[in-house]
Amino acid sequence: MLLDTSVVEVKQLMKEVSTGNSCITLIKLINQQVKPRILLNIKEAIWNNYKLVELENGTIEVFLNNELVAPSKPYLHDIAKELGISILNGNGNPFNTR
Repeated sequence: MLLDTSVVEVKQLMKEVSTGNSCITLIKLINQQVKPRILLNIKEAIWNNYKLVELENGTIEVFLNNELVAPSKPYLHDIAKELGISILNGNGNPFNTR
């Protein structure tokens, strides 16, 4: 999913280009405020100013100073580095946020 919003909001972000098509520039998507998902929290942990939440679908969300940050992977890597935890799974591949 690239954008979770209504058609009305998407049309406000679009502009018409010379070919007659409509497009949304990437910068308009990057600056969108992150919306928390409506899923049950399975586990939570607090470390320094971070709150880590595992959702029912396995996704891990990161809150910094009580604000959801995205993408969460870079924050999880920083936390793992500070705690001395490997970011690689048993096969030597990097963990994802699930």
